[in-house]
Amino acid sequence: MFNNLLEKHQITINEIIIDHNLIVNFTQILKKFNLDLEDILIVTDQNIYPQIKNLLPLNIDLVILDNPKPDEESIAKIITKSCNKKATVGFGSGTINDLCKISSYRNNIPYIIFASAVSMNGYASKNASIITSGRKNSLLAHLPIAIYFDLDLLINSPERMIRAGIGDSICISTCRFDWLLSHLLLDTHYNVEAFDLVSNLYQKLLNYDGKINDKEFITLLAKILINSGISMAISGGSYPASQSEHLIAHYLEIKYPKIMEKSLHGEQIAITSLIIAKMQEEFLNLLNFQTKVSDINFNYFKKIFNEDLAIYFWSEFSSKIINQERSKIINSKLKDFQSLTSKLSRNFMSHDKILQISNHFSLPQKYCDIGLSEDIYLEAVKNANLIRNRFTILDLFYNMRR
Repeated sequence: MFNNLLEKHQITINEIIIDHNLIVNFTQILKKFNLDLEDILIVTDQNIYPQIKNLLPLNIDLVILDNPKPDEESIAKIITKSCNKKATVGFGSGTINDLCKISSYRNNIPYIIFASAVSMNGYASKNASIITSGRKNSLLAHLPIAIYFDLDLLINSPERMIRAGIGDSICISTCRFDWLLSHLLLDTHYNVEAFDLVSNLYQKLLNYDGKINDKEFITLLAKILINSGISMAISGGSYPASQSEHLIAHYLEIKYPKIMEKSLHGEQIAITSLIIAKMQEEFLNLLNFQTKVSDINFNYFKKIFNEDLAIYFWSEFSSKIINQERSKIINSKLKDFQSLTSKLSRNFMSHDKILQISNHFSLPQKYCDIGLSEDIYLEAVKNANLIRNRFTILDLFYNMRR
């Protein structure tokens, strides 16, 4: 399945395999890439290492991170340990994958990732989410040369991690709406093929009625997450997998890191996707809509963020701010409102449908499920559009004039 897809889109991943007994054949896998044990550095964390310790050869160079964070300190540690190596091999999921991705990129060596959970869609993405200067940035890095999903490891992963992977996947509809909205109103780039990669698999997910920790479901979710990563790679960014629902989560991570570090990324997206679907649905049900010129200025940013963050986010936001010229462009296209909403509704999934999926898979649904108060959550919904230059439903609702 993956080889044809990788070749078609010229994705430089040599192989993606979902199967049993992959880790026990670790040495043979390395030989495919002309690598010996002394050529590599293995990076993992304190939770995964006990599960793989007896499956790996002895006398290998390791970095075992304790509660790893995707920050410059962890990156520096891996770079130092791997500077004389030919490759980095990660055993982990989101944070471990990002750390291996960015450190190997900076060291100009390839990396291989063995997924420890089907919890997020970044395995096949070029970007790494790294904390710099107090904010999480999506930094350009490179793709792994191989991705391995060992079913023996994944089937035994915590169900919470599996549900996080589902949560990170249910935003496909809200992402498509936001990206198409930006395209229709501002003529931004849009790639329908990115969604074609996941649509059939997504329907299988919606119709699935078995256990979430069996081989069939783990394989299905792994395929969705990989194809989602590939969709980002062919789109030149995270557009098909990260829109307004992710902006809310990122805002909360920036402003309330101590609260947010207790929940998984996919859990956060499961919750934020619901309120965004509600907003998008409300937009579709309007008879007309006009936007006003934005009254936001730099002083508003300084009230919300520290000086450095205010400067950075203002530079991002000011490139998409609804000024007089942009307001005229948007409102001229909003005049044919019924035609616009007709295009947006073709692939739209209602709030109630997403809620039904959430109930079916026992996903978190309310802000209090991840330790947030109502005031903090509504603050994030109001201000999340400020932190990035990506135009979404949040920008329209912030500047709405009905």
